[in-house]
Amino acid sequence: MNNLNKVLSRAEWQQKIFVSHPKRTDLLTLTHDWGIQKKLIRVHRNHSFEHIASAMKPYLAYANLEAEFFYSDYDDSLSFASVAISDRIDAEIIWLDYDRYLNNFDTEGLLNWICDRVKYLRQLSNAPILISNWFGANNDACQIFNTKISELLSFIPGIKICDQNSLGQELGVRYFDERAAKFTGTKLSDVSCIFTARKFACHWLYSALHQRLKAIVVDLDGTLYEGIIGEDGIEGIELKPQHVALQKKLIELQQEGVFLAIASKNEAQDVEQLFATRLDFPLKLEHFSAWEIGWVDKAVGIEKIASKLRIGIDTILFIDDNPGELVAVAQQLPEIKTLRAEDFPSTAEVLSWYPGCWAWASSETDSLRIADLKFSEERENLMRKATDPYDYIKSLGVTITFSINPQQQMIRLCELSQKTNQFNLNFERLNEASMAQYIDSEHYCVVSFQLKDRLSDSGIIGIMVGYQNQDTLIIEELCISCRALGRNLENLMIAKAIQLILMELPSQKVVVKYQTASRNNPALTWLQNHSQEPLISPESQVLLKDEFVHINLSDYPVEIQVERSTNATPRN
Repeated sequence: MNNLNKVLSRAEWQQKIFVSHPKRTDLLTLTHDWGIQKKLIRVHRNHSFEHIASAMKPYLAYANLEAEFFYSDYDDSLSFASVAISDRIDAEIIWLDYDRYLNNFDTEGLLNWICDRVKYLRQLSNAPILISNWFGANNDACQIFNTKISELLSFIPGIKICDQNSLGQELGVRYFDERAAKFTGTKLSDVSCIFTARKFACHWLYSALHQRLKAIVVDLDGTLYEGIIGEDGIEGIELKPQHVALQKKLIELQQEGVFLAIASKNEAQDVEQLFATRLDFPLKLEHFSAWEIGWVDKAVGIEKIASKLRIGIDTILFIDDNPGELVAVAQQLPEIKTLRAEDFPSTAEVLSWYPGCWAWASSETDSLRIADLKFSEERENLMRKATDPYDYIKSLGVTITFSINPQQQMIRLCELSQKTNQFNLNFERLNEASMAQYIDSEHYCVVSFQLKDRLSDSGIIGIMVGYQNQDTLIIEELCISCRALGRNLENLMIAKAIQLILMELPSQKVVVKYQTASRNNPALTWLQNHSQEPLISPESQVLLKDEFVHINLSDYPVEIQVERSTNATPRN
């Protein structure tokens, strides 16, 4: 399917799948013919999930996904009898009607039993585990259970609590349909199944398997307001309720760490005057981290925006009211995601469901990312003026903090492993369960690095994972956020991390694993410069030069701090 038909088809789908109350008959009529990625999902249940799974299909297809579901029997005991450790599964779902346990457990007993079963499943599977919370007959028990289950399961890596209780409260009496239970295998009404399907496909499951969008690029005329600056004038621009809602939603996403940018065919001075004059706009020009305003193709402008933000095109969502512009951009930038701005359903409502806009939680690093970018131009100016790289580093007042086996950073380290592309050598794409195993293993060592200078705190920007094989230290994973590149600090960070791991896992030589990908040339170039042999295959490992491994780091005008996780102990 060409990009023209794909963009237009997806825009048509919006009017059926993202309305406030989608209908199953509308969902079942939707068919796609664009490429999708298959995911294997295992469902452990004591009531039916099939009616939810069938309604998930169009939402998953919109997200370029297809799910193949594997179901347990209706099993109140959660025996996980069919689970084999060797199974390749992308996600586990625990789907329970907790009311069925009311006669056998008090609330505390049910909590303890559920936690034991989840711990057991975690031993069998490294995939993300999604477990629904409780909306049922006993409201007091539900409240106690839902409050404590999140706390108890927070100590198990890779567990995601799906807030079914909030959905039940939203639907009220429409949530259950007891009369249909004997035919459907679940007390949930058809409305509940559809709403749950959308939550799983667009929020819960998608966010457990994929990275969040890094940036949203918006058009102006007809998208953020009604009218055209060049024709209607600034005062003639109309701000309707749906535009206010969209602007507020964009601000919400920006505050959670998503970059905002503008790609518009207008005069730059007119746009600046627009935001300065229209005080009724919730959005201000300072909310945008980049903009390309002029009469060039928007695809060219978006490429420049991506370069400035140091992100990939595939992490950008482009919003425009003009389908012709969406198609033109998609034709030139096939990896980009697109969304047509419309009045119905409102763009704000669609954006609230758009796959990749929702996240399980926003980390501190997300909020640091936008502030950090503002100072990148100042750093570049300092670098141009400096006659010596060491003078440049000294002028920044850099502090690098290395953390050994940092359990408290696990979620952020997984984000780095999964999201980093430019400086990523082996593309392990580690999830929380795998990361926890590495941190806990006596044969592995995980080191993170956090970067701060006098301009801003960049947060946790790098991770290295190494393990010992006889007399050799093998670097399994090495990735550094693109935000940290360009400060002449890569050698320092990597060498120090290796030296710290060698203190934990003494070895005679250091080997680095690598894979060749379309966008990791910066990492491969670095590796080639410091390896004892050429990189001749797309996937292999090479020995690092001894002089790099044991480089004297005292010459760097950088403050270095080393921390150890409170639960981590020395390995040697």
